[in-house]
Amino acid sequence: MLFLRGKKRCYECGGDFDIKRCSCGRLYCAAHGFGGRCYVCQGSSIGKIATPLEHVGAGKIAAHARIPEPVQQKGALLPSIVRASFDYDLLDAGPVRENLILEMKRYRLVRFMLTKTHSNHEIAFHYNVRNVVSRVIVERTGLHLATDLRGAEESLKDPDFAYLASFLHNEVLFICELVARSLGASITNIKNDREMGDVAPAFLGICPWCGTVYTGRRKCPTCDREIPDGMPLRVLLKMHARRQLMDKLVMVKTSVANDVARASLTAGIRARLKALEQM
Repeated sequence: MLFLRGKKRCYECGGDFDIKRCSCGRLYCAAHGFGGRCYVCQGSSIGKIATPLEHVGAGKIAAHARIPEPVQQKGALLPSIVRASFDYDLLDAGPVRENLILEMKRYRLVRFMLTKTHSNHEIAFHYNVRNVVSRVIVERTGLHLATDLRGAEESLKDPDFAYLASFLHNEVLFICELVARSLGASITNIKNDREMGDVAPAFLGICPWCGTVYTGRRKCPTCDREIPDGMPLRVLLKMHARRQLMDKLVMVKTSVANDVARASLTAGIRARLKALEQM
């Protein structure tokens, strides 16, 4: 498809709104790519299965052998490491690792932004907030998450920071669980050092009903619904995830990607939606 030179345009439809560049060099609009990648690259990566850790010499990794023990400083509201884990009945770590990395790169977190990802014996997710890192170890029979706050120890006495760090810890655990369930896993033995009950949408700055980012209002400026003082954490996260998955499903259905890529993307999103309803 040929377009006039000059203004940046989507490689597929020629649109010039909200144009981004894929790592392959293509320019794409919101309808023909997301998460830093065009749909050609998205389609080529969907369904890819990473080599299981045990097949590359890593074997089964004990989380406590890789992640330092948490330290509770005097006056701190959080320890330097906050842990969570769960067991599952999938015996291959590869698909969980691969799908988790892809999902996190595409997922828009409630409050923070993913800035980079490192992957070796563990997956490390970095964010745009005071050196907070999520460290995930995927084993054949379970997953371990550690929210690493060692780089932000000076902030651990700040109640606002502690609240947001706790929320991020629980949000990433939720995504880990969603990915594992969507691959057919049965989750058991969930452990979490920092469980949260009700959370405050107003403090997080998001309308739980439509996802609008706002500040200082009792009603959402978009949907005009009243913002509740509190809401169960899991309810808010499910609503947030469902909006994103439905938006992606619409984008994939209306894209002009090849039939194989579109079918694979659609199947993956539907698997996430089905798992979400059961959480």
